[in-house]
Amino acid sequence: MINQNRMFKIMKKKKWNSRGVTRMAAILIAGILIMLVLLLVPLALSAKESVARDLDARHEQTAEDSALMKVVSDGAFEAVYDAELKRFVPLGQIREVTAYGSSEEHKGKVIYVQAEADGTIHLQWIASLDDQSDHDEQGDESEGTAEK
Repeated sequence: MINQNRMFKIMKKKKWNSRGVTRMAAILIAGILIMLVLLLVPLALSAKESVARDLDARHEQTAEDSALMKVVSDGAFEAVYDAELKRFVPLGQIREVTAYGSSEEHKGKVIYVQAEADGTIHLQWIASLDDQSDHDEQGDESEGTAEK
């Protein structure tokens, strides 16, 4: 007959085998890492899009401010804002402007500016000259007004 003490030791040894504990710990750690990745990836992607939208908003603000200065000195105009060179380019030369839209909504686009003599500024993100013809019908127009 097997001694009860000896049987208890055998059961205890098999139940808490060090390889089994190590394997369970590895599975637990892998599960935690997978959960962290699943949580952090969407957060990182949304933060990236938020930064891109902020950059686009800064481009819009710079274009509007530059347009106000230009309308005071030169009067009403229509042009495309070149964010890289910080200047306005005539519509006929739009292909010379590198697209600078950063967010998903504005990726590959540039800002078309229409400034009126009274200081009203209309901004529209466009991809090409073809898109400029229907800029009043689209919904993503920003408008600002300033007095001379």
